[in-house]
Amino acid sequence: EFVRELVALGADVNLRLDESAPRQPNSASRLKSGGATPFLLAAKAVDTDLMRLLVRLGADPLRPNEDGTTPLMVAAGVGIWAVGESPGTNEHALAAVKLMLELGDVVTTVDANGDTALHGAVIRGSGPLVRFLLDQGADLEASNEKGWTPLTIAEGVFYSNTGKRWPEMERLLLELGARPTAK
Repeated sequence: EFVRELVALGADVNLRLDESAPRQPNSASRLKSGGATPFLLAAKAVDTDLMRLLVRLGADPLRPNEDGTTPLMVAAGVGIWAVGESPGTNEHALAAVKLMLELGDVVTTVDANGDTALHGAVIRGSGPLVRFLLDQGADLEASNEKGWTPLTIAEGVFYSNTGKRWPEMERLLLELGARPTAK
């Protein structure tokens, strides 16, 4: 009701944040807020009810932030540091990603950092989401600007003080055909 009321009073459902807010020293999110819309933020929260409402109210569900990070990518997990840092469960994330595909988003999109939805799903630690994205055409060997593939992230190579090794995710990615990382 609150969102409907704001729109009835003239709020722009496609309003973009002008620039990224300064990152707080202890902030867990590395997602740039510049260019983010209410829809992208609802996708980050994996709130499919709010996402659907915003679309009904005229929101553009495909508008990325200033780095080219799409709502599908943030729903998958791009922009979080660790599981539990963002709202919603892995099941909510899968539902949000499926909704984004219904709305026309693409699993192979790459943002300015070279990250893909699959990188996010590995950070999130969701095997079912990883499998789903691969079934939809995600690139198992996509390498971001740091040279990290989804497997590299599962092996615990991530931003300082946040790397968590996911042995189960490593095994899954290798079973699905990821090329082993040279150690």
